[in-house]
Amino acid sequence: MSGESIRVLLIEDNPADAQAIKIMLGNADPAFNLKISEKLMAGVEILSKKDIDVVLLDLTLPDCQELKSLEGLRDKFPELPIVVFTGIQDEELPIKALQKGAQDYLIKGEVDKKLLVRTIRYAIERNRLRLELESINSELQESETRFRSLIEKSSDAILFVDSNRVINFANLASESIFDCNPEKLIGEIFDYPVEQGKTRTIEVTRNDGEQIIVEMHVTKTESRGLRFYLVTLKEVSELFKYARKEEKLQEITLTDELTGLHNRRGFYTLAEQLIRISNFTKSGMILFFIDVDKLKYINDTFSHQDGDQALIDTAGILKKTFRESDIIARFGGDEFVIFAKEARKEISKKIITRLRENIKSHNASGKRPYNLSLSIGMAHYDPESPFSIEELLGEADRFMYESKKGKGF
Repeated sequence: MSGESIRVLLIEDNPADAQAIKIMLGNADPAFNLKISEKLMAGVEILSKKDIDVVLLDLTLPDCQELKSLEGLRDKFPELPIVVFTGIQDEELPIKALQKGAQDYLIKGEVDKKLLVRTIRYAIERNRLRLELESINSELQESETRFRSLIEKSSDAILFVDSNRVINFANLASESIFDCNPEKLIGEIFDYPVEQGKTRTIEVTRNDGEQIIVEMHVTKTESRGLRFYLVTLKEVSELFKYARKEEKLQEITLTDELTGLHNRRGFYTLAEQLIRISNFTKSGMILFFIDVDKLKYINDTFSHQDGDQALIDTAGILKKTFRESDIIARFGGDEFVIFAKEARKEISKKIITRLRENIKSHNASGKRPYNLSLSIGMAHYDPESPFSIEELLGEADRFMYESKKGKGF
């Protein structure tokens, strides 16, 4: 890196975005020397001169093949830190870019001068540490003291985990992930599978109860004849916050007007996201398919207003039975669907028992001239053997009809 200024290449074809970056870096401290390329190929030619310290890359350029181009750039210039510069509508792209080797990301329209300067400097430092760690890892036996010193300076949380998933070392940055003194982590079991060379996203519950989304990368190493896994953790919760902003904009189209639950479209939208998180965290889920029995009888015998009230009462019972984090939706007509996250198959009967007790309590109140009855079906989602939402719905629907015939739960 130049001793006088940080040399930045911005590969961006939008003049307004490029101008915004130019203004923010114009009088920044430390000084920045900014070059701008509107095309990826032209940017590669500039990088070939070896006089750039960091790249800001828009993956949506006309001559850019998104992640494939990012991988190509990483292969051609492995020593160069890359920061992805993308729009808020591309909330999934930055996550994948981080998994492919980008050092950090910036969201267009969400960047100010302070954030821009900090992100560039951190990306350069993080990349420098990464290169040093990779070099030192091959000679860990001889350089353990120096290696640990570098790890302690890392802004990312780093753990040493043995083959039994027992934590043997945690650096100071681990406290930001777990909200726990790193020394208290020693001897604890690391809750997530460790696989050599794998980068995945996990959901971590901190000591203060907050749940955060963390990117995890695992590298296998050896020390004193024993096999260890070097686990690097980086919080990426902000990416998922941007996704939730998009959900809020669509809320009016995702909600059932009568019950206030998610509608069919809302269910599919959120279920797809939940399945992606389940695949990352390797945690199972349970899908429940519920039908309100004899709704036509209630409509015909009493009134359609009573039928609507039966649906509203059912929604209230479901919200009382399940957690706020579960997806509860009115699927249409007299059908309801619930996706219970992080739920093991063996607890399904406990959930159904709690649901039946809540129905019994509702009927005992005597508020309605009829008793509410529900038929229940369920299907378990295993991220180790994933299948589609439609297949899950089909299996749960079959169980529900068996319930109606008295063969189910």
